[in-house]
Amino acid sequence: MPEARRPGTPAWRFLKDGVDISLDLTLRCNLECRHCAVSAGPRARGELPIGLALGVLRDARDLGVGRVCFTGGEATLRRDLWRLAEYGRGLGLGLTLFTNGTTLDGAGIRTVSELFSRVAVSVDGPQSFHDWWRPRPGCFARAQRTIVALAERGVPVVVQLTVTARSLSFVEWVGEAAAGWGAELVSFAPLSSQGRAARLGPGFHLALAELDGLYARVLALRGRLLRRVRVELKAVKAKSVLLEHPCQAYACSGHACHSRSTGEPRELTVRADGTVLPLNADLHPRLALGNLTQAPLSELIASYVGSDRHRRLMALAERVWREDVRSWPHAVLPWMEILAGRSRSTRAEEAPAAVSKPEPAAGDGPGDRGPAP
Repeated sequence: MPEARRPGTPAWRFLKDGVDISLDLTLRCNLECRHCAVSAGPRARGELPIGLALGVLRDARDLGVGRVCFTGGEATLRRDLWRLAEYGRGLGLGLTLFTNGTTLDGAGIRTVSELFSRVAVSVDGPQSFHDWWRPRPGCFARAQRTIVALAERGVPVVVQLTVTARSLSFVEWVGEAAAGWGAELVSFAPLSSQGRAARLGPGFHLALAELDGLYARVLALRGRLLRRVRVELKAVKAKSVLLEHPCQAYACSGHACHSRSTGEPRELTVRADGTVLPLNADLHPRLALGNLTQAPLSELIASYVGSDRHRRLMALAERVWREDVRSWPHAVLPWMEILAGRSRSTRAEEAPAAVSKPEPAAGDGPGDRGPAP
């Protein structure tokens, strides 16, 4: 039995309520999307070694992890993807595939439907905007065909939109389209400031007032599409909810809200270089569990839970809740972006949180604004 699974240990308490793992299998991608948080593309290099990936899947089974997500880059570009998926499926894991939906032919659709319990496909808006944003003519049509084909085979499909100031007006359109294509869920998340997205001008990032508007629109859309498709908004929290339920900001001692939850992060991200981070890849590596080249996942978890790094993360989350959430001037806040920004500051425990708006970069000025919404 792995040390992390021994009853009564801190790691056992961490794992017993369920943990999700996301594997960044590769940084290669057939597209070069303007907003990619990991700067993936045809010329990008970096791939999680097959041995490390198989080890994570074995540990996931032994640790009782229920769900593992395969992502990238474009995970379908890995020649050994089917081998990894078959192995994970054989271990009894629930596998999710994140894809841009442009690389799968008929045989690929059939294989995906047999190996994955859920597939997430990115859609940025109507065809003209989607193809400009990716940027590749025809990629919208291919993504749409993939979504419909998978849904017709009974695969639960998630349509996901990264919301920018340019695509905010497409929220309702994407929701209606996802419902019409047979998707199970439509997921919205605001544009982050990581990777290639950091080079976009401020006209692409949502202003705080627009973030409030996004929250209201998603709530309205959820009610409108209630019987057709589920609707979620990620990486954004309502201030009132966080104040009443600090556990949702990982800032609860177990006595401050109704759930009596310690609110620990229960998502792990494995980067293509083997670094294992809590929550997602935007956090600074100083908060990492470690690297798979140093120890297997089970050992990293066992040594991390209750460690100084773990305590620093929890202290950081509590500080963000106390100093930023309570004084936030808007109804909605990009909580994950704030936490990640704090973690990347040189003095993560003391520095004030701030969500920076990147300066315009070459090619992101008025002459490259894309199709009008």
